[in-house]
Amino acid sequence: MPLSPAAAREPIAQAVLKQLAQVAQRCTLALVVRLHLPCQSPTGQLHDSEFCAIELADGGFGLSYALLGDTLHFLPHHHRSGVPLAGVNPMALARRLMGGGSMERALAPAAINAMTGAAWRRVG
Repeated sequence: MPLSPAAAREPIAQAVLKQLAQVAQRCTLALVVRLHLPCQSPTGQLHDSEFCAIELADGGFGLSYALLGDTLHFLPHHHRSGVPLAGVNPMALARRLMGGGSMERALAPAAINAMTGAAWRRVG
């Protein structure tokens, strides 16, 4: 089915968030259980790739690339301030895809991927 002209102009982030909001209306979203962070190298050197992940209470698990710009610097294990995510609604994290800071924009796709995986498992 072709997209309407209005839908074709809609930014991808808005379209994804709109679809996730529709899913959230139909089923209860599991809350975040944990933020998984890349292991810090003993030498402090970066790897070629680093990923973070969001784990949901229903087993949903979503990855996101964490080496864009200064994102890795802002992840909790680098400055030890911590990011309390246990119990957070993943939609709140997903919405930070638009207009959030570096760390929030890295966590948003992980939350989106976790919710998407959980939704696919529910519908079989």
